[in-house]
Amino acid sequence: MSPPARRDAQLTTEEKILVATEKAFALSELDTPSATDIARLAGQANSAVVNYYFKTRDNAVQEARNFRNIAINQFRGRLIARYERIRGLEEAGLFDLLFLLLAPTVAVVKLSLPESYHARFVQRLNSYNLTGYEKAVSEEWAAPAQRVMETLVKALSNELGVDGAMTSMLIAQPAIAPGLAGIEEQAMKVCDYEGHAKALANVDELLVKFVSFVTSGILKKPCLSAIGEAEMLEIMNDELGTAPPDFRFHIKESSGVNLGEFI
Repeated sequence: MSPPARRDAQLTTEEKILVATEKAFALSELDTPSATDIARLAGQANSAVVNYYFKTRDNAVQEARNFRNIAINQFRGRLIARYERIRGLEEAGLFDLLFLLLAPTVAVVKLSLPESYHARFVQRLNSYNLTGYEKAVSEEWAAPAQRVMETLVKALSNELGVDGAMTSMLIAQPAIAPGLAGIEEQAMKVCDYEGHAKALANVDELLVKFVSFVTSGILKKPCLSAIGEAEMLEIMNDELGTAPPDFRFHIKESSGVNLGEFI
C-alpha cells in the first residue's frame, strides 16, 4: 500500500458538514442528530449552514444512511474509495477517520448478521427472552464477533496511548459509538500535535486492514469461537488470500500471537 498522501488539501464547507454528519450519526446511535449538533461538530456557528448545503437536516443524515445502505460484499469498494478521498485532506484528522470509516463499517456488518446475533451481541438483550435455538445461534455468532471487536479496540487504543483500564471499559460497551467516543476523549488528553500526526499515519493503515478484514466474510465463520489464536490468524489470512500483502495479518514470532498487533 502506498504511504498516506500529504494532508495539504482543504475540506470544503460541504465536506465539513458531511464529516460532522457522519460523526453525529454514529454518536447518536438510533436518534437523528440535530442540525445544531452537526453544525457544532463542523465548526460552524450557525445551524443554517446545514440547510444551505443539504436543504434540510434530514437530507444530510440521509447521506450517512445511504453510504451504509449496500450489500456487504459491495461495501469494501465504497469504503476504500472514501478512504482514498479523505486520507489526503489536511483537516480530516484521526478521529474523523474513525467515524468516517469505522462506524459505517460496523453498521454494515451488524446489518448483515442474523437477528439473533444482533440481539445478543449488539443490544445485549436478556438471554431469558431467547429460545434455546436462538441462544445457541446467537452464542455461535457472538463469540468470534466479540473477539474481532476486542482486537480492533485494543489495537486502536494501543496506537493512541489509551491505558489498559480504559481499553477494558471500551470493549464492554454494547455498541461501537460509545467506545469510539471514549477513545477520542482519552486520546485527546495524551496526544500532542506531533503524537497525533504519528498516530494518524499508523491508524490509517490499521483501519484499512480492519475494513478489509470485516468485509471479507470472516464473521460468517462461527468455528472461530472454538479455536486458538494462531489458527484464527491463519483463517483470517486465508480469507484475505487475494488481498495486498499490507492487508494481511502476521504472527509475532518472538512474543507469541497478539491479535492486537498488525504489521
